[in-house]
Amino acid sequence: MASSTSLTTHCIVLPNRHADCRQALASLERQSEPANTITAIGEPSAAELLRTSDSVRWFATSGNQQIAALNAALASNRSDLVFLLRVGDAWTPDYLAQVRAVYAQQSEVDFVFCDVQPGGDLLPMSVGNAGCIDLGFSAVTTYLDFDFVGGPLSSLSMRRRLAERIAPLVDDSDWAEQPEACLVFAASLAGARKAHLPRPLVKLAPETPTFSNHRQQLETDFSYRLKALRLISRLARQLHFDTGFIRQLVNMEFESKAADDWSQFMKYCRSVQLHQSDRSSRRRILLAMYRRMKKHIRQQSPLTGRLRCWWLKQRLQYSTRLVA
Repeated sequence: MASSTSLTTHCIVLPNRHADCRQALASLERQSEPANTITAIGEPSAAELLRTSDSVRWFATSGNQQIAALNAALASNRSDLVFLLRVGDAWTPDYLAQVRAVYAQQSEVDFVFCDVQPGGDLLPMSVGNAGCIDLGFSAVTTYLDFDFVGGPLSSLSMRRRLAERIAPLVDDSDWAEQPEACLVFAASLAGARKAHLPRPLVKLAPETPTFSNHRQQLETDFSYRLKALRLISRLARQLHFDTGFIRQLVNMEFESKAADDWSQFMKYCRSVQLHQSDRSSRRRILLAMYRRMKKHIRQQSPLTGRLRCWWLKQRLQYSTRLVA
């Protein structure tokens, strides 16, 4: 296991027309474990603000060229970890140290996001001692259901090996002001193992998009669903992901998830039903998924486990027409 201090970090600061980039740089300077390299993206005129800082590399952008500049910043990165910060947002002083420790402890995790504070005064340090939650893989559910497994831009980070797989990001004008959509969806489709750190380590500016209503917008807003579909389709083509992969990955992806979520279990069952054409393979995969749920239920409640497993089997048979 690598030491957290041995992992080098590259922080990319992205623009916000409502805020001054110097605030974001001040947030970086307050870190208990400072970043090794810093790259700022913004209007050419704003570069004058950074003349006195030799530690900051500047990528000029204008109009809707933010993703193009972000691609250039990602390409220039040689550090182990990449962090992103939108101007106007702020990190707690221990943000980099906390997230870096997750990567050091979990070498298989490629992508980490944390909880956020919606506004107000930034807490001096993170609160609580909740451990990191391993969310597993999400390529299948992103491709089929447009799942957004991530958070606002300033809460996202990734390993360099993932950044190299997803770069260059699709430069989609629909998402020019929300590059986190490209990052989150691309990371999922590229097979990143994701983790969530349930600590409020980031304070968001009032105008920062949170994607908290992503699922609701998908169900109620035609134009939002259409642009999400277009983006995921473009990313899938770039990353060579298609429907033929689903039957190969669905069971392994389910195995990477927690075994106590019924709605998630049923989502994967439906994916198997729709995309596994061979009946014997479909039966085998569904039974393997059911047995994993059954094992978890019996471990959690030995006394009532048998009754709950019988109920689970009946419901599964009804929901998927599985005859076990």
